[in-house]
Amino acid sequence: MSPESLEKRVEKLEEQMISLVELPAQVAELSSQFSRLRLEMRGEFSAIREEMRALHEDSVGQIQGLRAEMHTLHDDALTQMRILNEDALTQMRILNEDVIGRLSLLQEGLGSRRRRPVLPPGAKRKR
Repeated sequence: MSPESLEKRVEKLEEQMISLVELPAQVAELSSQFSRLRLEMRGEFSAIREEMRALHEDSVGQIQGLRAEMHTLHDDALTQMRILNEDALTQMRILNEDVIGRLSLLQEGLGSRRRRPVLPPGAKRKR
């Protein structure tokens, strides 16, 4: 390798110095771009936080409304169940009294005649 001439070496140094002279301006430009980016992001994040807060408040309100509606439906269902239960109990009591009355009539009828065993429905008597 042959050593470069002094003139070429100086030219290379001048070119490098020109690049280095431009470097502070480039760094300053990057710095201002970062600052703008930070400001924009801060504003966008604040907007997102506000939207999320609003959505949260809406969802809490909706949940409270649904809970109230569910409690109302639950109370209505319990009321209807109680009414139906009372109706069923009343019908069962009526049917029970009817069966007891029929059994009493059958026993009275059997008492006046010869007592025969009561057969289940569909069974035939032996002769």
